[in-house]
Amino acid sequence: MAQPYDTIFAYKVETPPFNREPLLCFVIVQTGKKQRVRSIGEAMSHPPMEEYLLPSSGQRHRVVCYDLETTGLELVDEIVQIGGSVDQARIFSKYIVPATRRVHPVAARIIGLQVMNGRKGLQDLRDNTPVDAVDEGSGLKEFLHWLEEVRGDVDGIILASHGAIFLDIPVLLIALRRNKLIDRFKQIVSGFCDTYAIFRADLKIRDYKLQSLYEQFIGRRPEKHRAQEDARDLHTILTTYFKTEQLSMELRPLAQATYTVRCMEEYTSWRESIEPHRADLMTITASWNVRGDKLKKVLVKNLLAAGYTYKRLADEFRIHGDQVFKNRLEQSILHMKMTYESYLTDTKDMSARVVANRVLEHFKRMRSAQPEWGGEARHMFNQSVKGSCHSDRCTLPDFLIVTEYACTVVTRELILCDNYAPQPTHHADHKAV
Repeated sequence: MAQPYDTIFAYKVETPPFNREPLLCFVIVQTGKKQRVRSIGEAMSHPPMEEYLLPSSGQRHRVVCYDLETTGLELVDEIVQIGGSVDQARIFSKYIVPATRRVHPVAARIIGLQVMNGRKGLQDLRDNTPVDAVDEGSGLKEFLHWLEEVRGDVDGIILASHGAIFLDIPVLLIALRRNKLIDRFKQIVSGFCDTYAIFRADLKIRDYKLQSLYEQFIGRRPEKHRAQEDARDLHTILTTYFKTEQLSMELRPLAQATYTVRCMEEYTSWRESIEPHRADLMTITASWNVRGDKLKKVLVKNLLAAGYTYKRLADEFRIHGDQVFKNRLEQSILHMKMTYESYLTDTKDMSARVVANRVLEHFKRMRSAQPEWGGEARHMFNQSVKGSCHSDRCTLPDFLIVTEYACTVVTRELILCDNYAPQPTHHADHKAV
């Protein structure tokens, strides 16, 4: 059974806006002491704090590079192949038939795999040959069995993958949860390392893609997009980069990019809760005249990390008007950045002011195209709000703050509206988001 490590909770203490950086604090939790620590999810309704894994004295671990090929690039997509590598000799590979019996056409072209017409197996599109494959549960059990074997007599496994935070880790944890294997997994695996963060922190490196890193440190490499080969090549890149034959948590950059399993579970749950709102928010960027989608995605990530949905933005724009809406949005994004911004949120490449300006521009265009967003709609909304508040002390502005920001720290308004009981209405959803 994997032994617990001491952990470090990293959190930011909010400082006045004129300070360039918030104060970064660390709290070390000694696992050997009798001390109850609340889970990250219990204390927040926003992105999880980063919880890094550091080995305690006397504990040993083995770093295993792994990779997934999936049916697409969304959290709801399924695993098509699992690959793992401890060194050039110990390699794991297992193909999996997705339960949906379908690989997205774009993904199929990239990974060269598709479900066969009979839907009982996979087909290698590169040479039109069948591929031996198993169902998801069986494939995951074989992967866990292999991890147990390569763990040997060490205390736990560190799973390392490139860019894993954004897809591989959540997809793997969701699949394990779906097959009721998460408890067994946590007995074997102690943490996750996202190697993308290692190379992004190196100022000498400009291109962090696996293909580019291999060509920079090793030599030419055909783009393979097969899990076992990507896992093996990542292991080769890391051992070359660190000038070592064996990867370990003694390598400081590797340890600094390793999260606890608990942190990744909380992160996955948060991602699952916000993903349904991503597509709607992307419409805000539809008219942008920018090359590529990176900045568009960063804007949406800022909004999601601050707890916004498209409907909430639209409602607040109707209520407050241009300048107040912009100021409130900018302050909300700024608060998120000072409190929660991290590698997990991936929001650093855009300022709060730029986010607020871009969102305001979108809704001003919408208002110009739809005159009904004007006074009559606002009057109807305000009337429905007034009819929902049963407290004589509750004024309209206070009530609006509560309904829109009940999940944030607005204690004064919550006290004013302690008798609030929302009524169904087609004009607005009063439930806080």
